[in-house]
Amino acid sequence: MDNEIENKNPLREKYRAMRRETGDTLNGVIDRAIANRLFELPQWKGAGSVFVYVSVNDEVSTKDILERAFDEEKKVLAPRTTENGDMDAVRIRSVRELVRTHFGIAEPLPEAVAFPPEDIDLIIIPSLCIDKSGGRLGYGGGYYDKYISALPEKDGHTCASLVAIQRDYAVSPTPLPLTKHDKKAQIIVTEKRVIYL
Repeated sequence: MDNEIENKNPLREKYRAMRRETGDTLNGVIDRAIANRLFELPQWKGAGSVFVYVSVNDEVSTKDILERAFDEEKKVLAPRTTENGDMDAVRIRSVRELVRTHFGIAEPLPEAVAFPPEDIDLIIIPSLCIDKSGGRLGYGGGYYDKYISALPEKDGHTCASLVAIQRDYAVSPTPLPLTKHDKKAQIIVTEKRVIYL
């Protein structure tokens, strides 16, 4: 396990540095283009419920995605983490229903009822970088990997479409070091392309 972490940490720092070097202004332009490309996917258009991470700092912004989902009257779900390291999806009707946690992340209220995983149509997955096979390098918490592992499956695939949104400069040209617990995206959306896996 220690070797896995050692292999991933230099990559995490590399892609964090790339985000900083690109700058907020250009990243913002890129993020709007990613959102617009996402909205053209049949998986987005057909989704009645979307589980969307709430972006912080220099992550790919989900602000436009959340606003569009509300405008289209989709069931909008946001992640809520628990003290034991798990995560669930909670329906929100406005970003005003989110509160800042001690990590500075906006999450649904602790007392809100979790949404049934089997009723989720589409999940927008965060990452620091991703490879062309859908292998993701996250922030090290494993929340999404655990959550995806527990999703219902049909014909060997999760019932929910797993979509990773990422800036094209953070699509690794080489495979990322993955473990058996790391879950891959089914679709990658960047400002330049859509990769179906």
